[in-house]
Amino acid sequence: MLKISMSKLALLLVFCVASASAATAPVIHFTFPKSQRTFGAAYNDSITNLMVINTVGTPAYFRAGGDYNDSWTRDGSLNPWNAGSLLDPVTAKNTLSHLIKNDPVYGPIIDQGNRQWWDMVIWIPAAWNHFQVTGDTQFLATAYAVAVNTLKKMQNEHYNPAFGLFKGPSFFNDGIAGYPAPYNSNNGSSFVLDHPGTDQLLCLSVNCLYYAAYKTTALMGAQLGKPRADLADLNTKAAQLKKQINRRFWIENSHRYGYFIHGTGAAAGSLENYQEGSGLAFAILFGVADEAKATAILNHIHFEPKGLPSIWPHFPMFSDSQPGRHNCVIWPQVNGLFAKAAAQEKGYPIFSAEFERVTALFNGTPGNIREIYNAISGAPDGGWQNGGHWGAAQNQTWSATAYLSMVYNGIFGINFSTDGIIFSPYLKSQWGPVSLTNLQYRNMDLNLNLSGNGDRISSFKLDQSAQKKPFIPANLTGLHTLDIVLGDGSNALD
Repeated sequence: MLKISMSKLALLLVFCVASASAATAPVIHFTFPKSQRTFGAAYNDSITNLMVINTVGTPAYFRAGGDYNDSWTRDGSLNPWNAGSLLDPVTAKNTLSHLIKNDPVYGPIIDQGNRQWWDMVIWIPAAWNHFQVTGDTQFLATAYAVAVNTLKKMQNEHYNPAFGLFKGPSFFNDGIAGYPAPYNSNNGSSFVLDHPGTDQLLCLSVNCLYYAAYKTTALMGAQLGKPRADLADLNTKAAQLKKQINRRFWIENSHRYGYFIHGTGAAAGSLENYQEGSGLAFAILFGVADEAKATAILNHIHFEPKGLPSIWPHFPMFSDSQPGRHNCVIWPQVNGLFAKAAAQEKGYPIFSAEFERVTALFNGTPGNIREIYNAISGAPDGGWQNGGHWGAAQNQTWSATAYLSMVYNGIFGINFSTDGIIFSPYLKSQWGPVSLTNLQYRNMDLNLNLSGNGDRISSFKLDQSAQKKPFIPANLTGLHTLDIVLGDGSNALD
């Protein structure tokens, strides 16, 4: 029988206590009827997907989607990070806690128990985001311990010291269709780790996630007053990893990072020059790419007719008529991540184009946001794998939360900090004014009104009072209204 110390048991129980959620969804309203019919419809479908269809169980948690009964580490982390921690903090915390297991060596760690260890550290930045949204210090203390334990385990078991990088397949690509030969060995299994050498791959997306995991664990520790030596060690590991990512993945002539490095075999050390959408998004979002590299990526990124493909171009065994399930298809969570990265770098033409394209995809399947779409036709399409055509799962949660993130973090420019919200909104003139009402944030009920166009704030008012900075502190309570006007004004805020 597995023995758990009382201290470890107490640590786990922090995550098991949940109360009934009283979350209510914020309402969006575009003044222009066409915008409301399109963007408003996709937004409402996304809200229903997350808060009605895919909030399940007792205590409640966000499952991966209508065709899944559980929440995987990547889904259960990305969904709170995208929108769940803001919209329903109780269920988001339950979802994050659902992914904690007790390791007999390391104690409480992140682990979904199905061999898919490579990208589970996405939980760590998601947990930090949850604290920034909620201010839950009890959660933060437990999350820090879990993060430290997990990183120790990953460092000991899945780090390649020769390359200074972490091993394993790429973010969410657990199907072998996400990899070209020689890894796709046609052995009858769709699971990536059943193919030789895949556990030794060194992928862009995963290493960017580890960089973010080290950085955010250090931020957790600083918030909790942990010893400086511990924080310095975390930040040093992050800096070393960032250096190796930039050294080994950047391809100057392609103006972007490559997809993966072969970790074993005759090709060991060579870099595959494919465009990995999630890896490039993470590199920008987490600051692995400096400003020059981020600009180069945005200026040279390749889009298919219906948006950013997960990985491009086609591997040799796939084509436009038979795209790979984890290759040149649309996984909307990738589009949401890249759109958010573009907005962060003020690449608003890319942000607005992706927002409009994902809106069109969702409106093409009303009431049923799908997992995967064809990058050329826009039809639901699970792509090809192991010689067969797969379906596109229904009511997929991270597709919906990706859209909600584009609305909250992109259009309304909501950026959480430990002491409040910093706003950096963007509004395309053709979209028209938009409002978001009944947005619950900590002990506040917020109504946001956004008008004008562009990204330059000319007026920022809190309860009709002009503010010098586009910021609201986290310690406010009760009902508050924000009126934000965008455009070139003589009194524009910095």
